[in-house]
Amino acid sequence: RSSKDKLRERSIDEVEVLVAHLKRRLGLHLEIHDKVKPDARSQLAQKAAALIDTLELAEGESVSSGKIVINDGFHVGIQRNATGSGYLNLGACASESLWRSHLNSQAFRMICKGNRIARQTLDRAESTAAQALGLRFVLTDQTAVGERFDQYNRLLAGIACKGTTLPPRSAEFSCLSLMILLEGKEFGSDIENGVVSVPLSASADAVVEHLQDVGKDVASLHREFL
Repeated sequence: RSSKDKLRERSIDEVEVLVAHLKRRLGLHLEIHDKVKPDARSQLAQKAAALIDTLELAEGESVSSGKIVINDGFHVGIQRNATGSGYLNLGACASESLWRSHLNSQAFRMICKGNRIARQTLDRAESTAAQALGLRFVLTDQTAVGERFDQYNRLLAGIACKGTTLPPRSAEFSCLSLMILLEGKEFGSDIENGVVSVPLSASADAVVEHLQDVGKDVASLHREFL
Protein backbone atom coordinates (compact mmCIF):
# COMPACT_ATOMS: atom_id res chain seq x y z
CA ARG A 1 0.00 0.00 0.00
CA SER A 2 1.15 3.52 -0.76
CA SER A 3 1.83 6.08 1.97
CA LYS A 4 -1.17 8.04 0.66
CA ASP A 5 -3.47 5.06 1.21
CA LYS A 6 -2.11 4.55 4.71
CA LEU A 7 -2.66 8.25 5.50
CA ARG A 8 -6.24 8.03 4.27
CA GLU A 9 -6.93 4.93 6.39
CA ARG A 10 -5.48 6.62 9.48
CA SER A 11 -7.68 9.65 8.80
CA ILE A 12 -10.77 7.42 8.62
CA ASP A 13 -9.82 5.76 11.92
CA GLU A 14 -9.34 9.14 13.63
CA VAL A 15 -12.74 10.36 12.43
CA GLU A 16 -14.47 7.20 13.67
CA VAL A 17 -12.85 7.59 17.09
CA LEU A 18 -13.96 11.25 17.37
CA VAL A 19 -17.51 10.42 16.23
CA ALA A 20 -17.76 7.59 18.77
CA HIS A 21 -16.34 9.83 21.51
CA LEU A 22 -18.90 12.58 20.92
CA LYS A 23 -21.72 10.06 20.75
CA ARG A 24 -20.71 8.40 24.01
CA ARG A 25 -19.86 11.54 26.00
CA LEU A 26 -22.55 13.98 24.81
CA GLY A 27 -25.06 11.93 22.84
CA LEU A 28 -24.14 14.10 19.85
CA HIS A 29 -24.15 12.74 16.30
CA LEU A 30 -21.37 14.05 14.01
CA GLU A 31 -21.47 13.20 10.33
CA ILE A 32 -19.08 14.20 7.54
CA HIS A 33 -20.65 14.31 4.09
CA ASP A 34 -19.18 12.19 1.30
CA LYS A 35 -18.49 15.36 -0.71
CA VAL A 36 -15.80 16.42 1.77
CA LYS A 37 -12.32 15.48 0.55
CA PRO A 38 -10.93 12.41 2.37
CA ASP A 39 -7.69 14.20 3.27
CA ALA A 40 -9.62 16.97 5.06
CA ARG A 41 -12.03 14.82 7.07
CA SER A 42 -9.84 14.21 10.11
CA GLN A 43 -8.85 17.87 10.47
CA LEU A 44 -12.47 19.03 10.18
CA ALA A 45 -13.66 16.45 12.71
CA GLN A 46 -10.98 17.57 15.16
CA LYS A 47 -11.96 21.20 14.61
CA ALA A 48 -15.63 20.43 15.33
CA ALA A 49 -14.78 18.34 18.42
CA ALA A 50 -12.55 21.11 19.82
CA LEU A 51 -15.30 23.72 19.37
CA ILE A 52 -17.93 21.42 20.86
CA ASP A 53 -15.73 21.05 23.96
CA THR A 54 -15.98 24.83 24.48
CA LEU A 55 -19.78 25.01 24.31
CA GLU A 56 -21.32 27.16 27.02
CA LEU A 57 -24.28 25.20 28.36
CA ALA A 58 -26.57 26.70 30.98
CA GLU A 59 -27.91 24.52 33.78
CA GLY A 60 -30.38 22.03 32.34
CA GLU A 61 -29.25 22.63 28.76
CA SER A 62 -28.03 19.71 26.67
CA VAL A 63 -26.85 18.96 23.16
CA SER A 64 -27.89 15.32 23.52
CA SER A 65 -29.50 14.02 20.30
CA GLY A 66 -28.02 16.95 18.41
CA LYS A 67 -26.87 16.25 14.86
CA ILE A 68 -24.04 18.06 13.07
CA VAL A 69 -23.22 17.52 9.42
CA ILE A 70 -19.96 18.84 7.98
CA ASN A 71 -20.46 19.53 4.29
CA ASP A 72 -18.35 21.02 1.55
CA GLY A 73 -18.73 24.71 0.69
CA PHE A 74 -19.33 27.77 2.86
CA HIS A 75 -22.93 27.36 4.04
CA VAL A 76 -23.50 27.24 7.80
CA GLY A 77 -27.00 27.01 9.22
CA ILE A 78 -29.86 25.00 10.67
CA GLN A 79 -31.70 22.50 8.47
CA ARG A 80 -35.10 21.93 10.08
CA ASN A 81 -37.96 19.61 9.13
CA ALA A 82 -41.67 19.76 9.92
CA THR A 83 -41.30 17.86 13.22
CA GLY A 84 -38.98 20.51 14.70
CA SER A 85 -36.01 18.17 14.51
CA GLY A 86 -33.08 18.56 12.13
CA TYR A 87 -29.37 19.25 12.10
CA LEU A 88 -26.71 21.94 12.00
CA ASN A 89 -24.85 22.14 8.70
CA LEU A 90 -21.23 23.32 8.96
CA GLY A 91 -19.58 24.25 5.69
CA ALA A 92 -16.00 22.99 5.51
CA CYS A 93 -14.85 26.28 3.95
CA ALA A 94 -16.59 28.54 6.49
CA SER A 95 -14.66 30.36 9.22
CA GLU A 96 -14.11 28.90 12.69
CA SER A 97 -15.89 31.90 14.25
CA LEU A 98 -19.00 31.16 12.18
CA TRP A 99 -18.92 27.52 13.28
CA ARG A 100 -18.57 28.62 16.91
CA SER A 101 -21.44 31.12 16.80
CA HIS A 102 -23.87 28.55 15.34
CA LEU A 103 -22.80 25.81 17.75
CA ASN A 104 -23.47 28.21 20.62
CA SER A 105 -26.78 29.46 19.18
CA GLN A 106 -30.19 28.97 20.74
CA ALA A 107 -31.38 27.62 17.40
CA PHE A 108 -28.99 24.66 17.72
CA ARG A 109 -30.21 24.02 21.28
CA MET A 110 -33.79 23.93 19.98
CA ILE A 111 -32.83 21.47 17.25
CA CYS A 112 -31.27 19.20 19.89
CA LYS A 113 -34.46 19.40 21.95
CA GLY A 114 -36.62 18.67 18.89
CA ASN A 115 -34.45 15.66 18.05
CA ARG A 116 -34.80 14.33 21.62
CA ILE A 117 -38.59 14.61 21.45
CA ALA A 118 -38.66 12.90 18.02
CA ARG A 119 -36.35 10.13 19.27
CA GLN A 120 -38.51 9.50 22.34
CA THR A 121 -41.63 9.33 20.14
CA LEU A 122 -40.00 6.79 17.82
CA ASP A 123 -38.58 4.80 20.76
CA ARG A 124 -42.11 4.37 22.13
CA ALA A 125 -43.55 3.50 18.72
CA GLU A 126 -40.80 0.94 18.05
CA SER A 127 -41.30 -0.66 21.46
CA THR A 128 -45.09 -0.83 20.98
CA ALA A 129 -44.72 -2.47 17.55
CA ALA A 130 -42.19 -5.00 18.87
CA GLN A 131 -44.43 -5.95 21.80
CA ALA A 132 -47.49 -6.30 19.56
CA LEU A 133 -45.67 -8.74 17.27
CA GLY A 134 -43.70 -10.54 19.97
CA LEU A 135 -40.34 -9.51 18.48
CA ARG A 136 -37.10 -8.58 20.23
CA PHE A 137 -36.82 -5.15 18.61
CA VAL A 138 -38.19 -2.98 15.84
CA LEU A 139 -35.65 -0.37 14.80
CA THR A 140 -34.00 1.76 12.13
CA ASP A 141 -31.28 4.39 11.93
CA GLN A 142 -33.19 7.18 13.68
CA THR A 143 -30.49 9.78 12.94
CA ALA A 144 -31.26 9.36 9.23
CA VAL A 145 -35.09 9.42 9.43
CA GLY A 146 -35.38 13.20 8.97
CA GLU A 147 -38.27 14.18 6.70
CA ARG A 148 -39.50 10.57 6.70
CA PHE A 149 -40.47 10.80 10.38
CA ASP A 150 -44.24 10.75 9.73
CA GLN A 151 -43.95 7.89 7.22
CA TYR A 152 -41.89 5.80 9.65
CA ASN A 153 -44.19 6.59 12.57
CA ARG A 154 -47.28 5.63 10.52
CA LEU A 155 -45.70 2.32 9.50
CA LEU A 156 -44.87 1.52 13.12
CA ALA A 157 -48.46 2.32 14.15
CA GLY A 158 -49.80 0.10 11.37
CA ILE A 159 -47.52 -2.78 12.39
CA ALA A 160 -48.61 -2.45 16.03
CA CYS A 161 -52.27 -2.45 14.98
CA LYS A 162 -51.80 -5.58 12.84
CA GLY A 163 -50.01 -7.26 15.74
CA THR A 164 -53.07 -7.00 17.96
CA THR A 165 -55.16 -9.00 15.44
CA LEU A 166 -52.72 -11.90 15.08
CA PRO A 167 -52.91 -15.16 17.04
CA PRO A 168 -50.21 -15.77 19.67
CA ARG A 169 -46.78 -16.11 18.05
CA SER A 170 -44.44 -19.05 18.52
CA ALA A 171 -41.31 -18.85 20.62
CA GLU A 172 -39.25 -18.61 17.41
CA PHE A 173 -40.74 -15.19 16.71
CA SER A 174 -39.30 -13.84 19.94
CA CYS A 175 -35.73 -14.35 18.67
CA LEU A 176 -36.25 -12.04 15.67
CA SER A 177 -35.72 -8.30 15.29
CA LEU A 178 -37.23 -6.17 12.54
CA MET A 179 -34.99 -3.67 10.75
CA ILE A 180 -36.85 -1.06 8.70
CA LEU A 181 -34.64 0.15 5.85
CA LEU A 182 -34.90 3.81 4.88
CA GLU A 183 -33.39 3.18 1.43
CA GLY A 184 -34.15 0.45 -1.08
CA LYS A 185 -37.21 -1.71 -1.66
CA GLU A 186 -35.92 -5.20 -0.89
CA PHE A 187 -37.28 -7.59 1.74
CA GLY A 188 -34.60 -9.72 3.37
CA SER A 189 -33.63 -11.85 6.32
CA ASP A 190 -30.52 -12.94 8.19
CA ILE A 191 -31.82 -15.86 10.21
CA GLU A 192 -28.43 -16.62 11.70
CA ASN A 193 -28.40 -13.21 13.40
CA GLY A 194 -32.17 -13.03 13.86
CA VAL A 195 -32.69 -9.91 11.73
CA VAL A 196 -35.57 -9.43 9.29
CA SER A 197 -35.35 -6.40 7.00
CA VAL A 198 -38.15 -4.58 5.20
CA PRO A 199 -38.29 -1.31 3.23
CA LEU A 200 -39.89 1.80 4.68
CA SER A 201 -42.15 1.93 1.62
CA ALA A 202 -43.77 -1.41 2.55
CA SER A 203 -47.30 -1.64 3.91
CA ALA A 204 -47.94 -2.98 7.40
CA ASP A 205 -49.66 -6.01 5.82
CA ALA A 206 -46.59 -6.78 3.69
CA VAL A 207 -44.28 -6.42 6.70
CA VAL A 208 -46.29 -8.84 8.83
CA GLU A 209 -46.63 -11.32 5.95
CA HIS A 210 -42.84 -11.30 5.45
CA LEU A 211 -42.26 -11.79 9.18
CA GLN A 212 -44.61 -14.76 9.22
CA ASP A 213 -42.78 -16.36 6.28
CA VAL A 214 -39.42 -15.91 8.00
CA GLY A 215 -40.91 -17.17 11.27
CA LYS A 216 -41.89 -20.42 9.50
CA ASP A 217 -38.31 -20.83 8.24
CA VAL A 218 -36.97 -20.28 11.77
CA ALA A 219 -39.40 -22.83 13.21
CA SER A 220 -38.37 -25.32 10.52
CA LEU A 221 -34.69 -24.86 11.34
CA HIS A 222 -35.36 -25.33 15.04
CA ARG A 223 -37.18 -28.60 14.35
CA GLU A 224 -34.20 -29.85 12.31
CA PHE A 225 -31.86 -29.37 15.25
CA LEU A 226 -34.15 -31.00 17.82
